Amino acid sequence: MPPLDPSPYVVLGLPPDATVKDVNAAVARAVRAGRFTRQQINAATVLLRNPARRLEADVRRHLPRPPAADVTAELAEAAREPLLPTPVPGQLPDPGTLVVLRHAETAADWEDPPALDTSAQRPDTPEEFRPDPALLLPPLPLPE
Repeated sequence: MPPLDPSPYVVLGLPPDATVKDVNAAVARAVRAGRFTRQQINAATVLLRNPARRLEADVRRHLPRPPAADVTAELAEAAREPLLPTPVPGQLPDPGTLVVLRHAETAADWEDPPALDTSAQRPDTPEEFRPDPALLLPPLPLPE
């Protein structure tokens, strides 16, 4: 069963938790409104009156769409666009397309992380989860 378009709830103007009584009352309103064809209104009414079909439609409404049979057709337009601008020999690139990296902006990425203070305990850590100092290994000196 393919996803319903439009949703039977939209056709009848109902919330998803509508009862069968609400469905029956909404049919006349939907016909008078004339936004949808009589066939769409009848299909929505039949579906929402049947609990098993309604459950299936509700579940399918939240599932992701199945992948397209021919993905190349969907991606054809994107494939035609060049990934990078083609360089012209002897001409400098447009300055607006260049990425500028400044040392001050990237220096923090290469710094050593701050040393951890192992002596400080979080005040909200329960006593049974705090480490026993007798069981902790002493810090090892690292060679230069």
